[in-house]
Amino acid sequence: MPPLGAVKRGQGRSDGHMITILTDFGMLDPYVGIMKGVILGINPATPIVDLTHAVGRQAIKQGAWLLAGAVNYFPPQTVFLGVVDPGVGSARRAIAAEAGGYFFVGPDNGLFTYALQSLGGGRVVELSEPSFRLPQVSYSFHGRDIFAPAAAYLSLGTPLEAFGEAVEDSVGLPPPILNREGNVLRGEIVHLDGFGNIESSIGRVRWQSAEMLELPPEGPDMPGPVVSARGVSVRLPKATQQPLQGLWHSYGEVGEGALFALIGSRETIEIGRNRASAAALTGAQLGDPVELILE
Repeated sequence: MPPLGAVKRGQGRSDGHMITILTDFGMLDPYVGIMKGVILGINPATPIVDLTHAVGRQAIKQGAWLLAGAVNYFPPQTVFLGVVDPGVGSARRAIAAEAGGYFFVGPDNGLFTYALQSLGGGRVVELSEPSFRLPQVSYSFHGRDIFAPAAAYLSLGTPLEAFGEAVEDSVGLPPPILNREGNVLRGEIVHLDGFGNIESSIGRVRWQSAEMLELPPEGPDMPGPVVSARGVSVRLPKATQQPLQGLWHSYGEVGEGALFALIGSRETIEIGRNRASAAALTGAQLGDPVELILE
């Protein structure tokens, strides 16, 4: 194994083994850039995509949700490097995983739970082999010292088994809240985007036609009910606003400043505000309840 930095420019593979990076680091500090420097020192030819560095600080569940929604839009063999790591320096393991032809590198804290589940599960190993780390490993920056080098070597085609022993008990997150009681579907806020839109875990809601909706399935072989889009309402129980009547297709269907509910690009219920922030108006926070009321 060549020492770090010994891979010469032009030797890295560029056949789709790109690396994406998701963190809660923000862009004020040089941490993301340093991780990229480590990666490019090992594989100068690998494409690097910034998925997002605006995950809420230490918000593992939010990071897991965002990652799972992005995976299928990347080519096979992509390496997803995720660092949302409040347990850095503790006894938590560093892991790499493979599922559905994709690779994942980061802390063993549940960050990859939803992505791996969406791909049908996968293999997980502990990143214990010193050859795939920086020579000196700090207690506080495993993104630089452990995860970035491992991602780079995976992008070069290093077999997953070379990094360490198999892990059979990796940490998992509970699924986002989604349950039904009577005529109410209950979920939770899983993401607040940069526009202030509120994304919920009430998912698999599809337009059957311009006016009719198919709601989430009620069982493995039971399709969801079909209802009128104007015959449902959406409520944030912690907010003071009245329930929002109906579901809409787009922002252009409501007036400027209006708060409304729609089906987002992931087929989940969202609350938006035309040309303004729904989150700021409602005071919404990650984990707050959301209700879809069938009338």
